[in-house]
Amino acid sequence: MVFSYSLPFQSVPENLTSSPSGRDRPVPSPPSQIPGQAVVLGASIAGLLTARELADRFSQVVVIERDHLYPDAPRPGVPQTDHVHVLLAKGLEVLEGLFPGLTEELAAAGSPEVDWTADCQMMGFGGWNPRFESGLTTRTCSRSLLENLIRKRLRTWNNIEFVTGVSVSGLLLKRDSRNRDQVTGVTVKRDTHPYSISGELVVDATGRRSLLPQWLEEWGYKAPQETTIDARLGYASQWFEIPSEYHHHQSSDGDRWNWKSLLIWAKPPYQSRAGVLYPVEGNRWVVTLSGTGGDYPNAQNQDFLKFARSLRNRAIYQAIRHAVPVSPVKVYRGTANRWRHYEKMDRFPSGLVALGDGVCAFNPLYGQGMTVAALSAQRLGQWLDKTCQGDRPNLTRAGDRFRKTLGSVLQLPWLMATGEDLRWPKTQGEQPHWWMRALQRYLKEVLTLTDQFPNIHKRVWHVQHMANHPVSLFHPAVLGPVVGNFLAGSQNSAQTLPYRGSGR
Repeated sequence: MVFSYSLPFQSVPENLTSSPSGRDRPVPSPPSQIPGQAVVLGASIAGLLTARELADRFSQVVVIERDHLYPDAPRPGVPQTDHVHVLLAKGLEVLEGLFPGLTEELAAAGSPEVDWTADCQMMGFGGWNPRFESGLTTRTCSRSLLENLIRKRLRTWNNIEFVTGVSVSGLLLKRDSRNRDQVTGVTVKRDTHPYSISGELVVDATGRRSLLPQWLEEWGYKAPQETTIDARLGYASQWFEIPSEYHHHQSSDGDRWNWKSLLIWAKPPYQSRAGVLYPVEGNRWVVTLSGTGGDYPNAQNQDFLKFARSLRNRAIYQAIRHAVPVSPVKVYRGTANRWRHYEKMDRFPSGLVALGDGVCAFNPLYGQGMTVAALSAQRLGQWLDKTCQGDRPNLTRAGDRFRKTLGSVLQLPWLMATGEDLRWPKTQGEQPHWWMRALQRYLKEVLTLTDQFPNIHKRVWHVQHMANHPVSLFHPAVLGPVVGNFLAGSQNSAQTLPYRGSGR
């Protein structure tokens, strides 16, 4: 079986069709130098949002994508299209600023609205968390819907062009008499025909498979240092038609169906399995089940149900056991946290920027990737504006400062993701310092108390959605109960509660 949005054979690539603005956009011939042109490598979420930021600052922006892009269909090169994607509240805020009205477009496309403390039935480190309205609300949707809506918006911009079906093979550099290098574009191939595309600024947003370290080495640069933290997490996902009884009982049955989403966390270091059920457009649920430390779910339908049944609570299993699947089970394994430290490189060519997963990739379990990409693109635009000389940015200064300060965007989500992954004894990578272990112990107590204290639950999820700084978890309203737990000698004694539907 396939998804209802799967690509029909007669689809035509977007770059051979008319754009929403009505202008034909055929694949361009190899372009000559255009003053003020920026080049973005990759039509990922990071690449699309970067193109939007650059379109305000350059006379022309060219987005180069290896895949052909088809209207209303997933981009073939996204390795996680079939899995749960979460746009955190902060990410939605940034996207709404870049594309006013995007939230309404998501709603019109059938994307459900979810209040994450009222509509999501969540089992944390202890039992079921309390349910209440908090205003921490987003629209839940498939990755392909979000990408397609953003790409459709960008195609209405006269100075943004998509070049698809080509692969980037390297960088073009110009070296001056002082041995300083400036990137002037990229070399690309369509089939076996190479040509170049020029740009005053080149942004690499090609994701985890980025070849930028190799391209830099070809020009005599050292590859960046890398830090990798791998909890050996793998997951499997399947899509289901939402059963009619869910809609029938949602308003009349306050016990079993009084939720929009289900989330059952693992409980380190003892229970490695977790699961999420997530509503998306098209009257569908997408369910992702995960296991840490090599405890991977596989791609067999009957094993998928068995894995769901083995979670700390059977709520997800009970929801899907009679639901009709509309996709096969898809698996994914490449979940390691990896930071390529471009900010530590002594030599780096000007006119070149890297962001997105190609710089810092997070364990997808925590749903931070798209939001961090949005914040990174926003930060790039801010640094270009700060370095303007007259009406043009100083690309050398902006690129260097952005590269060195991108860490301020990445550091907090990195600590959040790796701090959780390092709770597992089989996690591979640098082990935490004493202060990280102390912080882990504190946060474990905080997370354990979320089922008893609604205010703590609310604060945790505002931090999780990057709407609040983590320092808010040290507020006296949180610190007091945690200290009380320590003084009482609590060792995470909260027991898993039986499933009671709403969790209230």
